Amino acid sequence: MTTTTTARPRLTTDPVRLARFRKRICLATILACLPYILLKIAWVSGWGIGANSSDFAGTTIAANTATGLLDMVAIAIAILLVHPVGRRIPAFLIAFPLWIAAGLLAPVAGGFVLGSAVQLLSGGGSPLVDDVLQPWVFAVVYGGFVLQAVLLGTGLVFYARERWQMLLSGGRAHDGAGHTRPLQNLLGWIFIPAGLGYAILNWGWAVTGGGRFPDPSTGQRVMLTLLGAFAIGACLALAELSRGDRLRRRWLALGFVGTAVVFTDALTGLVNALLIAPDDWGHAGFTPDEALALLFIALSALGGAIGGALRFVEECRTAPEARADTKRERADTPTPVA
Repeated sequence: MTTTTTARPRLTTDPVRLARFRKRICLATILACLPYILLKIAWVSGWGIGANSSDFAGTTIAANTATGLLDMVAIAIAILLVHPVGRRIPAFLIAFPLWIAAGLLAPVAGGFVLGSAVQLLSGGGSPLVDDVLQPWVFAVVYGGFVLQAVLLGTGLVFYARERWQMLLSGGRAHDGAGHTRPLQNLLGWIFIPAGLGYAILNWGWAVTGGGRFPDPSTGQRVMLTLLGAFAIGACLALAELSRGDRLRRRWLALGFVGTAVVFTDALTGLVNALLIAPDDWGHAGFTPDEALALLFIALSALGGAIGGALRFVEECRTAPEARADTKRERADTPTPVA
């Protein structure tokens, strides 16, 4: 007696279906960005829709313009992740904006979901209640951020599979990390103590209050805890990469997202401390010492990311498929006869 089994179709290997799926992700990302952009346009135009204060729109023009433009950049990235041009442009032009997007979206999306759940379950009230903005604004804005984080992350995964196949095979440079290994390790080990300090700083604020949230709610405490967790993940990733072993996707993902979170959060905190007056809406109560620490942390996170990028470049140049192609070219080259 014989039995037959029917293999399930692998949709992701069908180029046509995969292309359609990626285009749908791109379209969904654009739709997820539009409500936020339209809200920012309304506020910049002086229409205080969703605000409880009549002077809200007039006092936040610069901030709303900047954040609205960032979401327009997210739309451009989503298109490049599926358009043929996105495979031909230098990798930096798409990797750097995605790195910034990861730093901005990951803690907000994760903090909103986890923070809201914990606050509701612990009896802390609705996380959408605010003195300045109406509840539906938070639902639209943060719901959009969650969708953008998921969709851009998914788009990046498929883009990386197409452009950097060595990520799946764990490509390995000839000496474990390439010619720039000393610089990679130096930048990584400079970041690690800064990342640990950043985590301790945020966890301290989560317990006692301070920084952006002098009297944090339960949801905000979860957000601060999550920021510290991202920093620890980045420290572990860079410590692992410094060993020069084969690449692992989990360490690449933790290093990419973790350094981005630390950099963007420290940088925005520093900008807040320097540009927003204490009496203006959105001001965070950073002390001068905390602002100086944020400057060092931001520069260290940028350096750590550069070290990881150098490792990535070295691996791309010596990926298994690249070496196989080189061997085939040498085999096909006729040997001169003496």
